[in-house]
Amino acid sequence: MYKIVKYRGDNCNPCKVLAPIFEDFKKNNTRDDIEFHEVNIAEDEAGVEWLNIRSIPTIIIFRGDEELGRKSWVQMPNELKEWIYNVCK
Repeated sequence: MYKIVKYRGDNCNPCKVLAPIFEDFKKNNTRDDIEFHEVNIAEDEAGVEWLNIRSIPTIIIFRGDEELGRKSWVQMPNELKEWIYNVCK
Protein backbone atom coordinates (compact mmCIF):
# COMPACT_ATOMS: atom_id res chain seq x y z
CA MET A 1 0.00 0.00 0.00
CA TYR A 2 1.26 3.44 -0.93
CA LYS A 3 0.49 6.46 1.21
CA ILE A 4 0.59 9.92 -0.37
CA VAL A 5 0.78 12.69 2.20
CA LYS A 6 0.37 16.35 1.36
CA TYR A 7 1.82 18.76 3.92
CA ARG A 8 0.24 22.20 3.84
CA GLY A 9 -0.34 25.36 5.81
CA ASP A 10 -3.48 27.42 6.31
CA ASN A 11 -1.96 30.71 5.13
CA CYS A 12 0.09 29.25 2.28
CA ASN A 13 -0.98 30.56 -1.14
CA PRO A 14 0.82 27.83 -3.13
CA CYS A 15 -0.97 25.29 -0.90
CA LYS A 16 -4.28 26.84 -1.90
CA VAL A 17 -3.32 26.56 -5.57
CA LEU A 18 -2.35 22.89 -5.18
CA ALA A 19 -5.46 21.97 -3.16
CA PRO A 20 -7.92 21.53 -6.08
CA ILE A 21 -5.27 19.75 -8.18
CA PHE A 22 -4.58 17.28 -5.38
CA GLU A 23 -8.30 16.79 -4.64
CA ASP A 24 -9.08 16.16 -8.32
CA PHE A 25 -6.32 13.57 -8.56
CA LYS A 26 -7.54 11.94 -5.34
CA LYS A 27 -11.12 11.81 -6.62
CA ASN A 28 -10.16 10.39 -10.03
CA ASN A 29 -7.53 7.92 -8.84
CA THR A 30 -8.31 4.44 -10.12
CA ARG A 31 -5.79 2.50 -8.05
CA ASP A 32 -6.82 0.66 -4.89
CA ASP A 33 -3.27 0.50 -3.54
CA ILE A 34 -2.93 4.27 -2.98
CA GLU A 35 -4.16 6.14 0.11
CA PHE A 36 -4.28 9.94 0.31
CA HIS A 37 -3.69 11.99 3.44
CA GLU A 38 -3.32 15.67 4.22
CA VAL A 39 -1.41 17.17 7.16
CA ASN A 40 -1.55 20.74 8.37
CA ILE A 41 2.02 21.52 9.43
CA ALA A 42 0.78 23.56 12.42
CA GLU A 43 -0.86 20.41 13.80
CA ASP A 44 2.17 18.11 13.41
CA GLU A 45 5.30 20.15 14.13
CA ALA A 46 7.23 17.10 15.37
CA GLY A 47 6.47 15.15 12.20
CA VAL A 48 7.43 18.10 10.01
CA GLU A 49 10.77 18.39 11.79
CA TRP A 50 11.38 14.64 11.74
CA LEU A 51 10.67 14.50 7.99
CA ASN A 52 12.81 17.60 7.38
CA ILE A 53 10.06 19.47 5.53
CA ARG A 54 11.48 22.87 4.62
CA SER A 55 8.85 24.24 2.22
CA ILE A 56 5.16 23.80 1.63
CA PRO A 57 3.26 22.41 -0.03
CA THR A 58 5.24 19.18 0.04
CA ILE A 59 3.93 15.81 -1.11
CA ILE A 60 5.67 12.68 0.14
CA ILE A 61 4.99 9.15 -1.07
CA PHE A 62 5.53 6.37 1.47
CA ARG A 63 5.38 2.61 1.27
CA GLY A 64 5.22 1.44 4.83
CA ASP A 65 7.76 3.57 6.68
CA GLU A 66 9.97 4.06 3.62
CA GLU A 67 9.92 7.39 1.80
CA LEU A 68 9.86 6.71 -1.94
CA GLY A 69 9.58 10.23 -3.31
CA ARG A 70 9.09 13.86 -2.41
CA LYS A 71 8.02 16.96 -4.33
CA SER A 72 7.68 20.48 -3.07
CA TRP A 73 5.76 23.43 -4.41
CA VAL A 74 2.89 23.42 -6.89
CA GLN A 75 2.65 20.66 -9.48
CA MET A 76 0.62 20.81 -12.67
CA PRO A 77 -2.09 18.10 -12.81
CA ASN A 78 -0.40 15.94 -15.46
CA GLU A 79 3.02 16.28 -13.79
CA LEU A 80 1.58 15.27 -10.42
CA LYS A 81 -0.25 12.26 -11.84
CA GLU A 82 2.76 11.10 -13.85
CA TRP A 83 5.12 11.47 -10.88
CA ILE A 84 2.82 9.62 -8.48
CA TYR A 85 2.21 6.73 -10.86
CA ASN A 86 5.92 6.48 -11.69
CA VAL A 87 6.83 6.26 -8.02
CA CYS A 88 3.95 3.89 -7.18
CA LYS A 89 4.88 1.14 -9.63
